[in-house]
Amino acid sequence: MKFAFVLFTIQHSSIVVYLANVKKIQNSQQLNLQQNYIMCNDGSCTLRCKALFLAGWSLGHGLLNLIFYLHQYQTSLGLWFMGSGYFIAIAAFSVLSVVGGILMLVAIFKDIKWLFLLGLVLSWGLPVVICYFIYPLVIHIIFTICACRYYKEM
Repeated sequence: MKFAFVLFTIQHSSIVVYLANVKKIQNSQQLNLQQNYIMCNDGSCTLRCKALFLAGWSLGHGLLNLIFYLHQYQTSLGLWFMGSGYFIAIAAFSVLSVVGGILMLVAIFKDIKWLFLLGLVLSWGLPVVICYFIYPLVIHIIFTICACRYYKEM
């Protein structure tokens, strides 16, 4: 213990410099990760981040709609305000939205342009079918614009 303390006091200045350099490297690596995957320096999201959000939104929203509407169909025995054909349409477009979200995620991480575009097209059915809820359509329109800009940069 005494030797370590003496070594620390003798080389204190070099240790501090070394630790400062390590901290700078860690900060620059963390900043690179933030710029590439999460956020920019000024706080605005990158196009990749917005495309990831759209993929996750499509995946999550499709799953939640599928679960909710299948449960609703089972409990109401198909007697709902639009009939059983509407439930089938929502279930089909929910599955397509989930598949589209998965395809977009794979395409973003593997940089495959055609797969990203296919996922984007497949994810558009559900917001159109449930257009009586305004928010999915608005979110999809806004983030599709960003996703198309990301597609150009891929």
